[in-house]
Amino acid sequence: MLEYPLGNKTIFKNICRLCPAQMIIVNGNNDKLNFAINNSTDFNFVLKNPFSDKKKSINYLREMFLESVKNRVNTLKDKGYEIISDLSGGYDTRAVLEGLRRYTKNVYYFTFEYIRDESNCARLLFEKIGAPGVYQKLSFDNKFSLEDENISQFLYKTDGLVNYHTMAVCYKDLEFLKKNFLRKPTARFCGLGGEFIRHPCKNYYRSLFYGFEKGLYSRLSIDVACKIVNQNINKYKEMLKNYFDSYPEKMPEDQLKRFYYEYYNHYVDWGGEERGRLYFWTVEPLWGLNFVRPIFNQLPLSWTGYRYYVQFLKSLNPLLLKVPIYDSRINLESMFGLYFYDFFEKLKKSNFAIIFRRKIQSRIPSLMIPYYKRKYKKTTVGRFDRNYLFKKSQYYYEALKHTKNIFNFNIIKRKLFKPDDDTERVLTLMIYFKEIEKRFGNKFSNSN
Repeated sequence: MLEYPLGNKTIFKNICRLCPAQMIIVNGNNDKLNFAINNSTDFNFVLKNPFSDKKKSINYLREMFLESVKNRVNTLKDKGYEIISDLSGGYDTRAVLEGLRRYTKNVYYFTFEYIRDESNCARLLFEKIGAPGVYQKLSFDNKFSLEDENISQFLYKTDGLVNYHTMAVCYKDLEFLKKNFLRKPTARFCGLGGEFIRHPCKNYYRSLFYGFEKGLYSRLSIDVACKIVNQNINKYKEMLKNYFDSYPEKMPEDQLKRFYYEYYNHYVDWGGEERGRLYFWTVEPLWGLNFVRPIFNQLPLSWTGYRYYVQFLKSLNPLLLKVPIYDSRINLESMFGLYFYDFFEKLKKSNFAIIFRRKIQSRIPSLMIPYYKRKYKKTTVGRFDRNYLFKKSQYYYEALKHTKNIFNFNIIKRKLFKPDDDTERVLTLMIYFKEIEKRFGNKFSNSN
């Protein structure tokens, strides 16, 4: 339902993950080993000592971000790493571009083409601030099909964290980059983390749990999600409610910040990090502790949004606003236009808008097909053919031996196969479980 694990949980019994700012300490001798999980730093989302005004907050965050970039560049240079960086036509990598420009010109910038070609915007932005390095657009026939026998291996390498489509296309991009351009140990700078001050959070709705019941945070309802994987609905709701109640933060806004942090860390950014680490040392300066700590502890959530982020970009370098965002009509230098753009983006995240959109998508899913076909047409084989997806899901379901009983295929057949990630996520789990069974079949017990 969430597409990512809560807290330190994984999908495997008695196996937990380390959370951010944690480390394992091991002590012992030849006879016995003892271990403990310690926090490397204090980390919470309680708003305290808030900034007095937006301008001061932006200036402070700018300095913390630049410090984050500088420290990482200097450390990587000392260790002999080659530096590369993503450069898209969007918001976050242009902040990274400016940060790197200040401290090194020995950087290779790459634009991927896994969904759409953003290279015109990226190249123009690169040239606008003085071409601080070498720019290269990756271009190759990056298409995939569910007939690709390597799909399950790709999913295994990335822990089944992201749907098979996104994972396969992004994985091939990185593989192509590594084979064709890189020979030395390499660190790759990315733009992950900018969403903490750019992307409006969906409104807090009484409580996080109540928001889940109303479908604000998931395409699937709790009832349907539980039926798909044969889980007791009431027990799951109780677990979910207890989990959110266990947050150390008790104010609604603070809880929402932690929830969004978990979403980006455990799902959006974690998946990208896992793919990147197969080939590079991944670097996320917008995740730097001294940058995100004031965001979580001193920045009022109501200030965040696209208008605030554009002001942050302007404080870094006004030239960053001279190049438009890819596939967007917004004028980054127009405060009037930004105001309305920010307003409508926040309106789209409102409770009413989300619930209304969910109802339309569930009742008339075909309305979304033209949009998804246009967005993903370059990389998709059979992605929106419902009969094809059903046959592939049925194939993988029947191929499962030890984990087949997890799924209720009758519910899957009735409730899914719509043009969104619901189908992809369930099919991804089936493909992933099939690979797990292949590699570790002897680890499964004979009981359910």
